[in-house]
Amino acid sequence: MENLKIALFEYLTALPSITDLIGTRLFPMQVPSSAVFDYVTYIIASDEHDHHMLAPSGLAFNTVDFDLWSLSSIDNGLLRKAFRAALDGFRGEMGDVDIRSIQLNDERESLENPTDASQDAAFRTLQEYSIIQREFVPVFPAN
Repeated sequence: MENLKIALFEYLTALPSITDLIGTRLFPMQVPSSAVFDYVTYIIASDEHDHHMLAPSGLAFNTVDFDLWSLSSIDNGLLRKAFRAALDGFRGEMGDVDIRSIQLNDERESLENPTDASQDAAFRTLQEYSIIQREFVPVFPAN
């Protein structure tokens, strides 16, 4: 799971289409209090390991949620397009992770209202991706 988090960060922050919009403000799970808009958070929401009848198959099925945050609807739309173009349909090596498939499953927009007068309303898009990756399979001695 950690390898996938790192691979996603390194891959996405190396793309000008992403860094032109958020720089390296791509955060796993939690946003630092010093972060400024626009930014993106992501979390590996599930990490399932596939098995054949007798052993692991060597494939992991991950659900990864990206929350895209902006102060304008236009900027949020640009982020949506950039992330979809970077991820939806990807296959191949991403760092040391062998990605078999990335698919955008769901996309939801919302306007998050401020909780006090010092904040602005923020536009948020949640993108949910399914990622299938090859994984290490332990080998045990025969009985």
